[in-house]
Amino acid sequence: MVIQLHENLRGQVRLNGDLSEPFHISNGVKQGCILAPTLFSIFFRMMHKQATEDLDDEDGVYVSYRLDGSLFNLRRLQAHIETLERLIQDLLFADNAALDAHTERALQRITSCFADASRLFGLGVSLKKTKVLHQPAPQINYHQPHITIGDTELKSTQQFTYLGSTISSDARIEKKIDNRLSKANSSFERLYKRVWNNKNLRSKTKIHVYRAVVLTTLLYGSETWVTFCSHIRLFKRFQQRCLRTTLNIHWSDFITNVEVLEQAEIPIIEAMLLKY
Repeated sequence: MVIQLHENLRGQVRLNGDLSEPFHISNGVKQGCILAPTLFSIFFRMMHKQATEDLDDEDGVYVSYRLDGSLFNLRRLQAHIETLERLIQDLLFADNAALDAHTERALQRITSCFADASRLFGLGVSLKKTKVLHQPAPQINYHQPHITIGDTELKSTQQFTYLGSTISSDARIEKKIDNRLSKANSSFERLYKRVWNNKNLRSKTKIHVYRAVVLTTLLYGSETWVTFCSHIRLFKRFQQRCLRTTLNIHWSDFITNVEVLEQAEIPIIEAMLLKY
C-alpha cells in the first residue's frame, strides 16, 4: 500500500549533518503512518540479506545455548548433546545495528559488507555515531582496533551506551550499575516536590509511582547482569533511602530495613534481580 502525494512536494535528507539536494516526492507514506515501520523492516531485512550473503562461517561469534532450562548453568553448555550453536554476526534493533566478531579482520569484513549493502540500497552509515569497542579475553592485553568504512577510520572507544545499556571493554558491569543508579536517582529527584513531598498523596500512591518510575529505571537490563554482593549493597542502600523518603521515615524513628520493606510491600532487591 503506497499513498500518492502531491506532485509538487519536495524533500531533503540529512546525512552526517549535511542536507541533500531537494528532490521530488511522488509516493510514500505520511509521517506517523503505521505502515512506515513495517515497510522499513522489510526494506532493512533485504539490505541485511544482501550484506551477509558473502560472509563466511568464521565471520561472527558462535553462541552455544540449550532449550531445556538451566540457562545460567555453564557446565550444561559444555555437553555434546542437546546443545545448539548459532552464528551471530549482528544485533539489530530498528535502524540500529551492532556488528560483532572474534577477530579484527572478521569485523572489518562484516563492516565493509554492511556499509556496501547500505550504500547499494540508498542508506547511509552515520560515521559520527559508529564506534568500535574491543573486549579482550582474560590475560590478553588490550590493543586498539582499526576498522574503516571507505577512507574513514571509525573511532575506537572503551565504553559506549547502546539501547540504554552501558557496554565497556573490560566486560564488567560496574559502569553499567553506576549509570543505572545515576538515572534512577535523577528520576527520583525530579519527582521529589511533586510526589514524594506532596502531603495530598497517599503513601500507597507514592509507592506505586516509585515502582513504575524509579524501580524500572534502576533495574533496566538487569536480566543480563552478573551481580556480586558489593552491587547488591549499593542497590539496597539506594532503595532504603528512596523508601524512607517516600514513607517519611526518619533515622530517629529506629525502624529497621525489614520493617521499611514490609510497610512499602516491596520485596528485597535480591528477589527482584532473581525474578528479572
